[in-house]
Amino acid sequence: MGVAARFAFAGVRDGRICPMNTYIAYYRSPNASAERAKGVFEFTSSANAGSKANIHDARVRMLELHGSKAVSWVIEKTEIKRESKGSTPLDGQLTLDFRDPVPEKKRKKRTTDRGKVQ
Repeated sequence: MGVAARFAFAGVRDGRICPMNTYIAYYRSPNASAERAKGVFEFTSSANAGSKANIHDARVRMLELHGSKAVSWVIEKTEIKRESKGSTPLDGQLTLDFRDPVPEKKRKKRTTDRGKVQ
């Protein structure tokens, strides 16, 4: 049993074990297509974001999701999926903010007459 076979979460690149990251891919159909399609999907890959291997993994996943109608579609870009800290509330509780609101900054009045014709 190889090293890569023991780790289902990892890929092998250049003889090293690399973790699988989750990426977001943006795709679109050709402009001349009868059925226009544009969208986003998630996929996992061990390759670096934007590399040929990463885009290949995205294309394979797109074909798995959409089938033969996606053969002519194009992957526009891929980016790594970032987890936002504020997206999931803790234990189902919403956080309340009791701080005073931040006052708006006053704009400085210009001392010179710019753009005026004299």
